Amino acid sequence: MLNDLIVEYGLPLVFANVLLERLGLSLPALPTLVLTGRSPLR
Repeated sequence: MLNDLIVEYGLPLVFANVLLERLGLSLPALPTLVLTGRSPLR
């Protein structure tokens, strides 16, 4: 189930996370990048 969500919404999630980090929010983007990078592509 988690893999399905990552495949479906992974790119917007990474985009939003990195954008918020670059805007100064203390939200680390690395865990999101690792999680979406390890998910299998369909």
